[in-house]
Amino acid sequence: MSLRTFVVEALADFPMVAAVSPSSRFLASAMLEPLPFARTRIALELGAGTGVITHALLEQLPSNAKLLVFEINRRFVDCLQESISDSRVILIHSSVENLSSELQRRGIEHVDAVVSSLGLAFMSDRQREALFEQLAPFLHKSSVFTQYQYIH
Repeated sequence: MSLRTFVVEALADFPMVAAVSPSSRFLASAMLEPLPFARTRIALELGAGTGVITHALLEQLPSNAKLLVFEINRRFVDCLQESISDSRVILIHSSVENLSSELQRRGIEHVDAVVSSLGLAFMSDRQREALFEQLAPFLHKSSVFTQYQYIH
């Protein structure tokens, strides 16, 4: 995806994109550092954007893992579909408001790792609470959740 496309999408709906630039490989590295890759079988990426973190996840995930990628922006989804052919990826063009139903529909009972680039600061308290209430039943005591946030 070109930087121009990212900028167009960010300007069109900044609260949804919630980023001032595409993620860097340095951010991806920092986001993935705490993840338990050796024992990860199911990972979630919430808000994949242009896929920088997605590609970094795929480099480290075991071959028998699944990565469920949530992205609401249609142009970003198209970009992800074009750039990722890995059979471990399940690309979900949906809001995380549908997280629970999307996981249940796919028979997912728990997740080992969650990487989130969601613009939590742009969500209402109710939206944030609903997200974590939906996610909580899928987490176990050794699940890891990592999130970054721009402070505007």
